[in-house]
Order: sequence, then C-alpha cells, then structure tokens
Amino acid sequence: MLFERITELSAPGSRVAVEAFSNEFFSAESFARREEQMQRYREAAAKLGREDIAASGNLLYEEERTEVVDWLEAHGWQATGVSAVDLLARNGRSMPEGLDDGIPESVFVDGRLS
Repeated sequence: MLFERITELSAPGSRVAVEAFSNEFFSAESFARREEQMQRYREAAAKLGREDIAASGNLLYEEERTEVVDWLEAHGWQATGVSAVDLLARNGRSMPEGLDDGIPESVFVDGRLS
C-alpha cells in the first residue's frame, strides 16, 4: 500500500530508495537465527543490568510477499537492488571476522519512475 501511494503521487522521473528485507529474511531458518542472536543480546544486556529488550518477532508476518524490485518494475519503475554484502564489497568494505551474522539480510533498492 505504501508503494501504491508513492506511485500515485510521483511524477515521471521521480526516484525512490529503500532498504528492504529480502524474502529470505522471513524464512523459518532466518527467524531462528535472529531469535538466537536476540537471546545473546538479552543475556549481554542482563549482565549490564538491562532486561528491557522487547521481543520483535510479533512485529513481522510470514506471509508471502513480492520482492520490492519486482513490485516497482511491475508498476512502471526502473529498479535495481543490491544485497548488503554486495554493497559492502562495492565500497571496499567487509564485516569484521566473526561478525558475519551481523550483516543484515537487506536489499538496497533504487528506482526511477518511467
């Protein structure tokens, strides 16, 4: 619905950029990895006297969805997407060793309305 509104209000040549989650982000395996990671964060926070880290699993729904690039292209946009790993590499960057699970499962999308 958000992108429908953006498209309705955009003139030809308008641009959009967004960080979106890939469909892989919503897989059961990815969810389990995030839950394990959050548990480690909670344990570390508890050692520092903080126990107020909310559970975020309730904020997401697991229904199938269209990838943002595909949706934009189907609605008159010329769009490209690049993964976080590829974007880091393009800029000569990488995650420090041992922090590979810290790379977001994101796609950075850029689009221009035709």
